[in-house]
Amino acid sequence: KDDRGRWWHDPEAVRQWARSRPMLRETPEGWTRMPYWRGKGRALTGEGFNPDAFPTDPETGCWVWQAAVTTHGHPIAWDGQRHVIVRRVLWERAHGPLPEGYRLWRRCGDVRCVNPDHVESRPPGLQPRLVKPKPPTRHQVRIGPLMPAERPEGMPEREWVLLTGLVAGRTVTEMAKVIGVTRQNGYLLLSRAEGRLQAGAGC
Repeated sequence: KDDRGRWWHDPEAVRQWARSRPMLRETPEGWTRMPYWRGKGRALTGEGFNPDAFPTDPETGCWVWQAAVTTHGHPIAWDGQRHVIVRRVLWERAHGPLPEGYRLWRRCGDVRCVNPDHVESRPPGLQPRLVKPKPPTRHQVRIGPLMPAERPEGMPEREWVLLTGLVAGRTVTEMAKVIGVTRQNGYLLLSRAEGRLQAGAGC
């Protein structure tokens, strides 16, 4: 905290936190929320929608939503009875009801785009599963270059199992359960095994 008891006195700390919040943006006056609809009437109602709430980007053709968004940045609106996902409402008005089990997927990079032409429906079997590559663990970085192809002569079996598990991305706690020792003894075996690898002979 600073002398006034505020936590966010570090501008860089504020900037890093705000990057994770899609509802915030940096302006010359400071950090403000994303531009919400302040025009006359609701942005979306049960009878229709206000086209001024999502102007068209001339370069990309995206209908950029200017009203409320979720914490992940997806456009939402009040239709007079409940909050709805704007992208789905506009897509169903253009293409009809979404079949059961189907989901909508954006084909453009703007999360606030609500253009029905930039959205496609996919059945459950065709929904891609995005798998983000995990960064290497500290054990993989430290032990990986030292690992031989086969267990060195003189290295106990459970130490080798512990090392191979850590290089595969598992934690010491998980591997300690596999080899049947406590977490503390797992770290003790890890230090011994690393010493054997660094010695080069394995014993």
